[in-house]
Amino acid sequence: MGGPDSALVAADADSASTLLMPSRPASIRAVYQPILYSLMVIGGSGGGSHAAKENVAISANDSTYAGRGFGHWADRIVHGCGNFRQAQQHSDASRPASICAVYRPILLPLTIVGGSGSGIYPGGTVVTIVANDTGGGGNPFHHWAGPDGILAAQKSAATTIVTMPPRPATI
Repeated sequence: MGGPDSALVAADADSASTLLMPSRPASIRAVYQPILYSLMVIGGSGGGSHAAKENVAISANDSTYAGRGFGHWADRIVHGCGNFRQAQQHSDASRPASICAVYRPILLPLTIVGGSGSGIYPGGTVVTIVANDTGGGGNPFHHWAGPDGILAAQKSAATTIVTMPPRPATI
């Protein structure tokens, strides 16, 4: 409540109250404030308390968050971001809510020169690589080498594994 005579109202914060009428004309007014609802943004920013129908700017964490790139936004339904539905937009701000940034693996090219195993892989993937029987000029396989500094598990084995680094690579 507000106005010069608001001190005459018995319970200032209640929507229904009583007024002790003075022996003169009195003036009071009802004062309204928006109801705020909590918004939790998981994997991004923009959470906090917001009024219903308020446009809320949200943003996902850095695009390389945990070796993954941003995929889409999802409303949290049950527990955590593991149980979600894809959100086209978050428009129901008339209740507390959580929204999750869902990340997808960043896929990177691996090129194997003189063998097989080339492809597109997420960083950290273990890839089997196999050398051709003979290299250019008919020479037999000797060892794996590459300018990217990637180490094969068994450098001198024709069939071995490498762990995909978090960048494009050539062996």
